Amino acid sequence: MDSWIKAALVIDVLVIVANTIEIGILLNKWRTLDRIEHLLLSLSISDFLTGITMCCQDVLLLKYVLFDEPPTDIAVTILECMFLFSVFASNFHVLAIAVERFFAVVFPMKHRLFTTIKCKVFTISFVWITATILSPSIWFLIQHFESGKDVKKFGYYAYAAILMFACISVFIIYLALAAALVIRKWLISTMLPDQKYRNSNTTWFCLLIGFSFIACFLPMSLGHLFVFAHPIASLLFGLNHFLNPF
Repeated sequence: MDSWIKAALVIDVLVIVANTIEIGILLNKWRTLDRIEHLLLSLSISDFLTGITMCCQDVLLLKYVLFDEPPTDIAVTILECMFLFSVFASNFHVLAIAVERFFAVVFPMKHRLFTTIKCKVFTISFVWITATILSPSIWFLIQHFESGKDVKKFGYYAYAAILMFACISVFIIYLALAAALVIRKWLISTMLPDQKYRNSNTTWFCLLIGFSFIACFLPMSLGHLFVFAHPIASLLFGLNHFLNPF
């Protein structure tokens, strides 16, 4: 158990360092950022906060394992709310990136709507406000409905539903984005064989973000669904927040 916690702490530190560097790079070229980079900056800030949260959680867990000193109820509440926030924030950021890319591929003439300041502010504000409201609300609802012997299972299934929704929603929209990109490239190569689709690299990069999200979140989702926890799921969850800046 100790080795898993130490490995998790290493990943937590890497998440914090990687996202700090990413935030610094993006802020350094603030005036030239496009819509995707604004979303990536927002995602990096969210991942940075997640890294700090996971680090605190793992330190408390290590303290409990080594010294048999359990965390306080307040600490548990804060960390659980922050965990839910990290899930919602990551999910909404990844979905927002996919929607932007989908319109860039399918409706390129209308894509300018997504590059306006109002649209950027609305999208990022919606992600943060919604995640901030949902996280404590769901946590306190879970606490309200938990009772007796079903406490653990109810909590597992509630978390499983949230995580599975995140994975399924990302899978559906990114599958649609991948299909749209392939069709778009085929149409361009058919009608204009000498031209290449210019936005394909950006879209493939965004697809990588989406499918890495699924690969890293799915083990934890299934673990909660079948009430089977394994430390590797937590490591993969942290790994997702480390990979996003790249």
